[in-house]
Amino acid sequence: MYSYVDEKQYKPLRKKKKKTKNNAAIKMKLFASALLLLCVCLFVLLRYAYITQIKFDVSQLDKEITKLHSEKQDLLIELDKIKESGLIEFEAQSKLGMVYPSEEQIVYVSLNNNDPRYISEDIDEEKPFVLLKSLNNFLIKIYNMF
Repeated sequence: MYSYVDEKQYKPLRKKKKKTKNNAAIKMKLFASALLLLCVCLFVLLRYAYITQIKFDVSQLDKEITKLHSEKQDLLIELDKIKESGLIEFEAQSKLGMVYPSEEQIVYVSLNNNDPRYISEDIDEEKPFVLLKSLNNFLIKIYNMF
């Protein structure tokens, strides 16, 4: 009752199992490679997004710089207008009601040579020599210290 089974039929079955294991290993290697490639692509994409964000920030700062430069120029022009004496005179006369003094309002002050508040510096011929004498005394004192 035994049926004759050919052993050759079983051997190919065993070989197929080994091929299946090899196919699984190849599939795992391909999956790992694809996953690694995906990670590298995502990293590159994130870095590119970061660089783009930085470029956007730089362009915004450049726009702000140009805006501030134009504002500075406007303020300098306005300052020059304010500094003009004609404009100051006009503002003083129109808004504050100021006028130039009349001849009766002007007071002249004379300084008297006898007044102790007035210091007269007469040119003295010995003054340059006094400075040289004091410089000479100073240098002698320094020389004597050594």
